[in-house]
Amino acid sequence: MGKCCGPLPAGTAPSPVRAAPSLVGAAPSLAGTGPVSSPAPVFLIKNILFLTRNGVFLIKNNPFLTRNKVFLIKNTLFLIKNKPFLIRNTLFLTRNIPFLIKNNPFLSTRGAAAGEYTGKRTLAPAEGLWYYGIQAGCVVSPFPEAGRRTPERIKRRTMYRLCVGMYLLVVSLGAFAQPSGGVRVIGRVPPASAPGTYHIQVGSFKQMHNAQRVFDTLQRASFNPVFERYGDLIRVKAGGIRAGEVPACLERLRALGFRELWIREEGGAAPPPVSSGSPPVSPRPPAILIPALPAAAAVPPADSTERGFRILTVGETIPGAVPGGTMAAGGWTGGDSPVFAVDSGGAVRGLRTGSGFIRINDHDYVSIVVVPPDALYTVPDGETALLGPGHRAANNATRSLGEYRADPTLRLAYRFNNKGENRGSSGENGGIDIIARGKDYEWLWTTYYQGGWFYDLNGVKRDMVNGCQRDEKNGVELTVKPAFVYVQGVPYLQLTHLLRNTGNTALTGQRFGASADVMVHENDYAPLLHKPYGAYMADSEINPALELMFIGESGPGITPVDTLWLGLWSAGDHLEHIYDNSREDAAAADTALGFSYQNISLAPGETREFTVRFTLVRKEEPAPSP
Repeated sequence: MGKCCGPLPAGTAPSPVRAAPSLVGAAPSLAGTGPVSSPAPVFLIKNILFLTRNGVFLIKNNPFLTRNKVFLIKNTLFLIKNKPFLIRNTLFLTRNIPFLIKNNPFLSTRGAAAGEYTGKRTLAPAEGLWYYGIQAGCVVSPFPEAGRRTPERIKRRTMYRLCVGMYLLVVSLGAFAQPSGGVRVIGRVPPASAPGTYHIQVGSFKQMHNAQRVFDTLQRASFNPVFERYGDLIRVKAGGIRAGEVPACLERLRALGFRELWIREEGGAAPPPVSSGSPPVSPRPPAILIPALPAAAAVPPADSTERGFRILTVGETIPGAVPGGTMAAGGWTGGDSPVFAVDSGGAVRGLRTGSGFIRINDHDYVSIVVVPPDALYTVPDGETALLGPGHRAANNATRSLGEYRADPTLRLAYRFNNKGENRGSSGENGGIDIIARGKDYEWLWTTYYQGGWFYDLNGVKRDMVNGCQRDEKNGVELTVKPAFVYVQGVPYLQLTHLLRNTGNTALTGQRFGASADVMVHENDYAPLLHKPYGAYMADSEINPALELMFIGESGPGITPVDTLWLGLWSAGDHLEHIYDNSREDAAAADTALGFSYQNISLAPGETREFTVRFTLVRKEEPAPSP
């Protein structure tokens, strides 16, 4: 905490100076010739004792100062942060020194003229020189009688010193009492009894390292920070805040230095601003927030069994999709689904992209997946969502299932495993995990205990947060952007890697990659087979419940990897092989898989893209006739 009274260090501009207030009416003028003759100094001296004696009384009995002690301390940060403003105004103060000296009754001198003052002169030892600490070390010329130590002279000097001291005290208290500046709050503060939780957005950034610094600040202050992608911006928010905690959190965020805060209910749209002032900073509409998958992604009961699996495109009709070709006894349901329509003859017609099921009887059903007819279709963000209630995992040890984001066909889902989390058996995470839907609408693992893919950027490991990490040494930034795409009707999870040079110097020899401790469904010894497109993995070679393809060597829209490594987990040593090449099958042991891109050159500000994909290998399985 900086001091607010006494002489300021050289080169530091003071707070804007006002003329010293008169304590007992007009101060005596020192202009003119001859000694000063006025009863005011004597009156001032007599009252000094009164002010001194009552100083303790004033401090002890000022409830405003006592109650606002925390406010005064918190606002010291504002004074320190505004030091550049004070320094910029030093020139103004210096230029106006002649005006201040000539017009200040406490500092006016007989015959004051240009050259009789200086802004930074060291206080001379000669008697009679007066030092005014607030004016950047301004030294005023001596009185003509400076060498005469008369009683009147001593009294006058004592008077000036005490008056200046009292003025400094007033200025210092006033400085502490200054507010820290307005905080703009967008959105309404909810009533304490309001249901649900809220998040408060504190900033929006184009560069990940800036967003990361704010994220870390919130984390150190015991908030629950999260990132949110919005176009080319990265929003940082404090989430999971109950309605009754919002006012206290706003005050804590204000104390941390944030000056624009957005309040939004989690899972809802942004409420309108409370004031009629200027509009929000961003003129674009708020990001789409969808708490759960649409009704088209209905999930069958857990005690039901999947008897068949059919895939069709929007507008396509498949006859006989339901066993028997005619409505079975007891009928079937599903005809009212927004995804497809089924007639009495068992023909199914695709209406829109999504997933659903047709109940054959009380315990059996046929799964239906409808995909777009386009050769290449990218699912908009608004059509993806977190797995909602009713979704279940085959393994009871599955964690955070509701945090995985899926596409409308419910084939694959992903979740960012951020730094600091510890999943799997390879140490702290920093990447992305992928799960896949198996038979009976159950979600299955593709990595050991959801450890996921660990990313490495130029040797920087375990540092990814929500798909973003940075190499601070050279300013390279890596962003992983998941997206669901349909290629010729086949659903894929696509990972686009954006490598950006944020500096002003061309870079060469950059590299990044990822590795995973593979576990397909419940098989930690899942065989890995090298294929022309990349790698194939399954939980069984004979009767697999889950088959997954990693496509990274060839295919439309794919950026061929520089290295592909199929090997063994080896107590976490697989992370040391991210940049190695081994394209031989691996099986009969705890397997691992890795890939990388190397020797990358980037011009200043350049961004390059590298794309790989994952997809399930699951053929249509028409249900057998009853």
